[in-house]
Amino acid sequence: MRDIARAGRILAQSAEAQLRRGNANRRHTLAVNRWKPTDNPSWLNEETFRKKIYPRLAEHSARAIASAVGISEAYGADIRAGRHRPHPRHWQKLANLVGIKSAK
Repeated sequence: MRDIARAGRILAQSAEAQLRRGNANRRHTLAVNRWKPTDNPSWLNEETFRKKIYPRLAEHSARAIASAVGISEAYGADIRAGRHRPHPRHWQKLANLVGIKSAK
């Protein structure tokens, strides 16, 4: 088992793996920089996310969360468990996932 773990760590540091991580980081940074708070509807704010959207994420799998937002399943699991709060640019897709169209 140690040999398998060692091989996995070596593979994770390969040039190809580093290139993939770098590309993903560039896409993420561009998305964050392009996003504006006005991209979300006025009802979709921090309070709405915390009180109405987040509690209902527990009804969905990490895979469903990841698929809805376009993130890794591991990050979807972290969001579902409350270990990470998703960027506000993801809130609309998460609201749609849990069936919230408007908080009015």
